[in-house]
Amino acid sequence: MAFLTLLGDIVPDRFGTKEVKQTLITVKVSKKVTGPLQKRKASTSKSLNELLTAEKELGIVLEPLHPGAKDPYLSPYFRAKVTDHAKAKSVINRLLNCKAVEAAYLKPSSELPKTARTQKEDELF
Repeated sequence: MAFLTLLGDIVPDRFGTKEVKQTLITVKVSKKVTGPLQKRKASTSKSLNELLTAEKELGIVLEPLHPGAKDPYLSPYFRAKVTDHAKAKSVINRLLNCKAVEAAYLKPSSELPKTARTQKEDELF
């Protein structure tokens, strides 16, 4: 079972002049490709090469979520940054077709959802 997560955050650009909507896609890869993917080593693994090809075609970079982690529960997690929610969906669909992708997850937004009560509180302030 594979599932993906989008995390939307607003981050200032490098000059701090405007805010850019950034979507983080978190991906869990198979243990077989974790090490070579983290170290960016050449491999004869078809599934790793398929994932690297997808990464290049999509114009993303899969970064380790926990760089240098040796823990087998942390090391298979990677993330990719995209600035467009629609692009995130196409990236997710493409990654889900890769054999090396075991799972990924959709994190909730960094902001709590609005309820009737919080909307009324916002109106007061």
